[in-house]
Amino acid sequence: MSELRLYDFELPISLADMERLQVMLREMGIFCTCPTDIDRYNWQTYGMAAAEHNTDTRAFFDRNVFSDVVSLARSSDLDEAPASIERGRMGAAVMAFLQCCNIMIEPSLALYEEPAGANQDLRLFRRADEVDARIYTEIAFGRLDRIPRGQLPPPKIEPQPIDSARAIKGARIYRIAVLKIAQLELSNLRPLTKLKQFLDWVFHDFVFLPAAITLAAQQFAPSRGKPLLRHLRSLDRQQALRGIQNAVWDLLVAMSWSEEVLKQKQEKRFWLLCSRDESLKQLASKLLFIPVQGESREVALRRIYSELWGQELGRALSSEVMSLITDKDSPRRKCNQSEPDFEQHIDALEIELEQRVLDWRPQSKGHS
Repeated sequence: MSELRLYDFELPISLADMERLQVMLREMGIFCTCPTDIDRYNWQTYGMAAAEHNTDTRAFFDRNVFSDVVSLARSSDLDEAPASIERGRMGAAVMAFLQCCNIMIEPSLALYEEPAGANQDLRLFRRADEVDARIYTEIAFGRLDRIPRGQLPPPKIEPQPIDSARAIKGARIYRIAVLKIAQLELSNLRPLTKLKQFLDWVFHDFVFLPAAITLAAQQFAPSRGKPLLRHLRSLDRQQALRGIQNAVWDLLVAMSWSEEVLKQKQEKRFWLLCSRDESLKQLASKLLFIPVQGESREVALRRIYSELWGQELGRALSSEVMSLITDKDSPRRKCNQSEPDFEQHIDALEIELEQRVLDWRPQSKGHS
């Protein structure tokens, strides 16, 4: 005889408002999860995970969603409308849903992306996390424009100050890889040639960074959507560099989230990535490398490349990547040679690639 279990879940808002929130968030497509058949926009999903499997859920915020929420908190303190009411409504919808589902929020990497005022932003965010879910629901549906003055509580626990000047592990080496992707993207080469040149460079002149290789495969894919690297062809070359740095941060966010996802089964912790950026969510999903139903690593890699480049090219490219990885100890690689000093080589690469990006100029009309 099967066992019947009944669960009693309480919501701080009406069921009708909860269902409307789910529709709103689904249309925004703001959540990214590992491959699963669960409904990530159904509030009952998370209650059942906690009740039946003792699994808690955490939300990983990118900088944009984090800023949407902080902007709401700041506008309450200043007693004025947020800078963008539309984005404020998005942030409010996310917060209302997460609070109703008892989902904890992890904003750590978002703080380091804009270090000036990071500790003030963290405290505002922790205060925002204490706001009543009913207020966020009113904002999400346009019944309020902001958190009413006096309704922004102090944080339950004062957040520990962070060292916003601390270098993020791996950030520099990934920046060099993204600079190389940018330099190739600015060239007139065909997309496939760009990717092959990047793979050759990674093998002979640099180090293997699977996440950066995946970013290159996505950035150069002819059928890509909105690129992760933006403003590369701006006449303001400093803006181009800022676009590159933003891409580095997106890459680090995607990597950090995917690393947590790979541990979630052992830790009984389910991770949501919250972002409005479709290209970031696409990259994050490609970084998981979670084999489906007993796939080998090679088959999983082929599936990912085929999604970006089509079946035929995907098969060839994934085989090429696997071949390079297998030959990673080759003495032909600079990183495996004692001379010249590899650290000096890395320093020179960064200077050279940054200068090439800064020196880029659009070609005049009629010039091939």
